[in-house]
Amino acid sequence: MVVEYVPPTNPAHRALYQRLMERRVLEKLQEVFSPFRVPMETKLRTVGCDGVSNAWYQKPASGSSSPPTVSVCYEYLAEIQQTMLPETTPAGITPMDAMVGQFFYVFAHEMGHAIFDVLGVPVMGREEDAADNFATYLMLRFGNEESRAAP
Repeated sequence: MVVEYVPPTNPAHRALYQRLMERRVLEKLQEVFSPFRVPMETKLRTVGCDGVSNAWYQKPASGSSSPPTVSVCYEYLAEIQQTMLPETTPAGITPMDAMVGQFFYVFAHEMGHAIFDVLGVPVMGREEDAADNFATYLMLRFGNEESRAAP
């Protein structure tokens, strides 16, 4: 698995881009997803999306040498940041915990699509529901301490 922080073209996302790189968040996700032994290189990346808040999995075109890619827009990540909780909840969830949870969820959801595609996992029902379930299951596998220290 490889990671790529695509430099944003929007100057408003420059600080977010720097913070993600400094904290090596994609490398941490790379480690979390490493138990899934995909038979080909897969890319995790952050990218500017010209004002659109989005995330997606893109499989390579037939005959293409580009790897399967999970992309999350800086706009999406900025939206997560803007909706952070103002203070710690009574249950002890900090604003950063909530932000990290959403960050991990979106990458895990899109990684679910990648796993289904690359490994040929049959999906019964809607693939979006299956990707949601994949992300939820991964999040539930973390204990409280591990989940709060995640990317």
